[in-house]
Formats: sequence, structure tokens, C-alpha cells
Amino acid sequence: MQKPLLSALLLAALCACSKDGEQPTPPADNTTTLEVQVYNALNWSTSQPYGTLTTGATVQLFKTRESFNNNAPAYSQTTDANGKASFAKIDTGLYYIVARKETASNLLDATLRDGAYIGYSADSLYQTMAEVSTGPVNRYGAPGNFRLADLNGDGMISADDKTLLPAQSATAKSNTVTTKRILIGKLDNRPDPNFSTKAAVNEALQSAYASLNKWHELQVSIDAVYTDDYDCGTLGTDWCTINGYTNVNASNSIITGFWKDGFQIVSQLNRIITYTGNVTDPNMTTAEKTLAVAKAKGLKGYVYLQLITYFDQVPLLDDLYFTPGTANVPSTQSYPYTAGLLTAAAQNLGSDVSVISAAACNALLAKLHIQQQHFGDALSYSNIVLNNTAYALVDTPAIFTQTGNKEIILKTADNLSSTPLQTLFTRGQFLPETRLAEIQFIQAEAYLGTGDVQSSVTSLNKLRQREQRTLITYSTDPGFKDNLREEIYTNYKRHMRLEGLRFAALKRWNRLTTVLAPLGFNDRNKNLPIPLTVLADQPNMVQNVGY
Repeated sequence: MQKPLLSALLLAALCACSKDGEQPTPPADNTTTLEVQVYNALNWSTSQPYGTLTTGATVQLFKTRESFNNNAPAYSQTTDANGKASFAKIDTGLYYIVARKETASNLLDATLRDGAYIGYSADSLYQTMAEVSTGPVNRYGAPGNFRLADLNGDGMISADDKTLLPAQSATAKSNTVTTKRILIGKLDNRPDPNFSTKAAVNEALQSAYASLNKWHELQVSIDAVYTDDYDCGTLGTDWCTINGYTNVNASNSIITGFWKDGFQIVSQLNRIITYTGNVTDPNMTTAEKTLAVAKAKGLKGYVYLQLITYFDQVPLLDDLYFTPGTANVPSTQSYPYTAGLLTAAAQNLGSDVSVISAAACNALLAKLHIQQQHFGDALSYSNIVLNNTAYALVDTPAIFTQTGNKEIILKTADNLSSTPLQTLFTRGQFLPETRLAEIQFIQAEAYLGTGDVQSSVTSLNKLRQREQRTLITYSTDPGFKDNLREEIYTNYKRHMRLEGLRFAALKRWNRLTTVLAPLGFNDRNKNLPIPLTVLADQPNMVQNVGY
């Protein structure tokens, strides 16, 4: 009788089944282990190609997809401080893996179909835009986002590429430690661009404003050493590569930073322009939303005006990020785009003078049109600014020392903060982006361009009078117009020195080569090179001629 009883006991042990979700106890000598390492792709960066190791993520192992649909995991663990969930002494076999923490998971766009969950399969992230552009068309294609599998091979990611979930699995082998990396996140791992409150919008605007100041100081420093305004000697080797035109190339770190920082500011401003209207905070009125958007458009117009001046061919970015098909366009297209931003901003700024004013937008429009030799338009916008009694030419010592003086039209900081600019600009404690004297020069130049020579003399004399220089007497002599043009040129060079305006002026006067050739300048230097890293990420962009 004992033998059948022993057989029955053995049979019962071998056939032991789980009851109420409990698992049979593995043999004591079982060392089968599955270690799951969880990375949060929401924290992706170029230095963190998988995202960051995630503490406190829930990791579940399912023996079948049906058990997942029924929410019946075989095992469950929470990741430790190293982002690891270790499942020891488990049964051998295939396990489907689900990992979650808050809004991030490896269940990408899960939807229920015929009683089963389906979603996208992905176990890696895009690292560069070049990778995005060579892969299937993906509306979420961006560095840091999931490389979704094109399961049907049609060259695009769509709902037809969804598969049964969970999509990731691992096989636990007998008495072996098996490791598996799982990435969690969302279809779009980039930060949510929406603003929750009025304060968040204002904070974003102030952040962009602060970034603009640093960028302006970089622009002024580049302008000084790239022209005859300043020699690079006291600034260091990196700056001397810009000063020596033959050494300027698409790998230059200063030029690359100028481009990338500029478009980073554009992205910040685009967020305000696009998403401020979605704010549901009852403390933010429709008028306040309109004003915030207008300020962002005005600042964006300023950034674009500078980018066009130095690179000519720039992409028109209205989103937060570049898409794979982004291409740069010549200034014949980007100037009207920029004019549209500034015009829209000026119309909605009203009497508000914080951040950027309507007058500042009109001043920038005057600069934009004089740069294109549109003398009539340049004259119209300069007249609007010069007829505004809120602004006036002040005594020279006050221009860069008295922070609230009436000559300032646009200023983002009260003090110089960068070492290069502190070294080369010694005329005061701050440097405005735009001041009235520049617009006075534009008016004089525009009058001359339209043929009103006498008004041009009157305009220029206002600046000469402030400097206590002999006033120019108008003459009808045949050569007077050319002489007046030279006077504008020499007065501008002296008056606006080291304010980041020299390159633009020489460019519109067609004097870049004449003035700078003795320093090594040649035709290709009429534009800065598009950075190589940008071209690598954006295959549709083209390099400027000569680089």
C-alpha cells in the first residue's frame, strides 16, 4: 500500500498547479534568474542614449499574452536604485515583460482590439535626425523618441504596424542569469509643450529673454572679430579662427554654438506662440495671451534677422523641433517671413513696452528693409520710430551707462555678462540690441536711397550735432550725393563701432570684400558656414557656397 501512496504523492507534486494566482515553489537549488534593467526614455539626452536608469518602476512578467490581457502576472518586482528588477528562482521559459512608472511604459499606444491589447513594438531610440531621415516615415520621429518597428514594411509607421502586446520578451534559461534591457516612455518622449498657468507662460518668456541676451553678446563678439572692428588677439585661439577668414569652417565651435543657440531660442519662442492659446488658467485673459504671443513673435523676428544676416540660408522653424524634411531657404524667402513676424507683433503689442515694444518691432523692420535696399519701406518704419516722443538721442556718456535712457529701443540686460564682450566693449556697462542712433542712420541712408538728398543731410546732421561736429551743408553739386554717401559710411563706422552692426552694414553697402580683403576675406566669407552637425542631422539642408 505504501508504494501506490508514494506514487500518488509524487504525481501530486509534479502536477501541482497554482491556486488563486499563487506559484508553485521552485526547487531549492534553482538559480534561474531574469534581471530586467529599466531605462526611462523621457530623460533621454545625447549623453544618455537610453534615457536614465529608473528607480521604483513596476516590472511584471507574464507567461502568456492572454495572462497579460487578464492582468495575471506570474511575477512582479520594483526596480532598485540601479534601475534593476531581479527575478530569482523562477520557472524557465518565455516571459512577456511589462514595465511602468507613472506615465511612462513599454506599452506604446496600447489599444484594445478583439479582446487583446495591441501597440507598437520598439526597443531602441533615435539618436540623431540623420537616423530619423533614413528610417520609415514616422510622425514621432525625433532624437530620443522610439524607433517604432515598420512591421508591414511599407516605409511608414501607422496603426497597421501595431502588434500584440506586450511586445518585449525574454527567455529564462535553467540555472542561468538572463538580462534584458527595457525602455519605457511615450510615443513622444519630448516634454509636454503645453502651459498649465499664466505664470508658466511668463516664466517661459523670461527664460527666452535671458537666453536672447547671452546670444546677443555672442553675436556682437562674432561680428567684431569677423570684421575690422576688433582683432582677436586678447580673446584667445578659438576667436582667432574666426578672425582669420581662411580658417573659418563648418566645424567651428563658436559658429556652431551661434546657430544652435539661436534656433534653441526660436524653439522656446515657438512654444509660446503655439501653445499659449491652450492655457486654461482663468487668471490669464485672452488679451494677455495675445500680448504674450506678440512678444514672442517680436523676439523671434529679432533672432531671425540676425541669423539671416550671417548665414543667409536658414530654415523657417514654426515647430519646437526640426523635422526630417527641413530645408534651409535663401533670404529672399526668409526676409518676408521675418517681416511677417515683426508686423504681427507690432500690431498686437499696443502700449506695452516690457520685453519688446511695438517701436522695437518697427525699428527691426526698418533694419530688415534697409538690409534689402528697400529704401521706401526702411524710411517709413524709421519715421514711425523717430516720430515717437518716447525716444530721443541722449548725451553720449549716458547711452551705455544709464539703463533707462530714452535712446534705448531694445535691451535685454543691464550688464555685460560674457568675457569676450566685456573685453572688447569698453564704452559702458551694457549694450542694447537696438538704439535710436541706428534708426537715425537708417533714415539718413533711406532718404539718400529715395533721392531726397536734402532730408538725408538733415537726418545725418542730428547725429553730428550730438557729437559736436561741423554740420554738413547741403549742395546741388553733381558729386555731393556720392560725398554724402561716404559721410554716412564714415559716421556710421565711428558712431556704431563694436555694437554688432558692422558686418550687416558692410554687406548692404557691398563693401565686405573692399574693406576686409586685406585681412584675408574672400567671397565665401560673405556668409558663415552652416555647421556640419546640422547638415548631418538635416540631409535636406544645403551648405553655403565655398564651404
